Amino acid sequence: MANLTDGLRVDSLTLGNPRKGIVLSEITAQFKPGEMTVVVGPNGAGKTSLLRCLAGAKSDAGKVLLDENSVVELRKQQSLSRQLAFLPQHTHLQFPLLVSEVIELGLYNSLVTAGQKQALLQEVIELFAIGPLWAREYTQLSGGEQARVQLARTVLQLMPALRFGLGQRSLVLLLDEPVAALDVAYQVRVLESLRKLCNQGLAVVLVLHDLNLALRFGDKVLVLKAGELLASGCPQSVLTEALLTRVYDINAQILRDAESGLAMVLFHSPIAKIAIQQP
Repeated sequence: MANLTDGLRVDSLTLGNPRKGIVLSEITAQFKPGEMTVVVGPNGAGKTSLLRCLAGAKSDAGKVLLDENSVVELRKQQSLSRQLAFLPQHTHLQFPLLVSEVIELGLYNSLVTAGQKQALLQEVIELFAIGPLWAREYTQLSGGEQARVQLARTVLQLMPALRFGLGQRSLVLLLDEPVAALDVAYQVRVLESLRKLCNQGLAVVLVLHDLNLALRFGDKVLVLKAGELLASGCPQSVLTEALLTRVYDINAQILRDAESGLAMVLFHSPIAKIAIQQP
């Protein structure tokens, strides 16, 4: 019998592409409830492909298990959405819906009372500062505002289970670059809100390009390059100057604040083997 600590597990996951070759090569990792895992790596490393497979897309080999149940099978049975929510990197919506209508889509097919619905909506409104946007038309928002609305909708999908219980089932939130369109203040606010949800038992897996945010907020980091998992573990230990220089082909320097002990990554000139194409 699965228990709450099983979470999401991927074992020897492999994915190929006729044009790109190997996209993911024997990836093995575990994502536990209460843990924020940050996936990092250069463009084309396989980060988005990994999240898609975690969300139930088919792979060529390996397994993705949620509480020891196949994610692919759970998706076929249309029961996966009760435990796992996925926000892709790009979400296109052209209909003139209000922000309130977009966010409420997160409760589609959810059996909650009117009172419970109102409480959950109020919670995500506060988590992601949606109040001033609530009555506006979604298509009239800025890119960053739309990103916060889509994040609120995705989180809302799991809120009934998080607040009102699903027995011993794990809940997983997958986010592909959720703060890429946000200004600095909202990046920090969103990640702090996700940390609160982690502390309440959610497993959060997200792709970030800002390594300083990964160092500050991640419990665990996965480092991908060319489809291979090069390292995983505590960000403060894993993200070394040597590894980052190898992964990004650019000279990396890590500074540490004397008072807080927090690390900060700086990048300098690309190493010589990178060819810069002139226009």
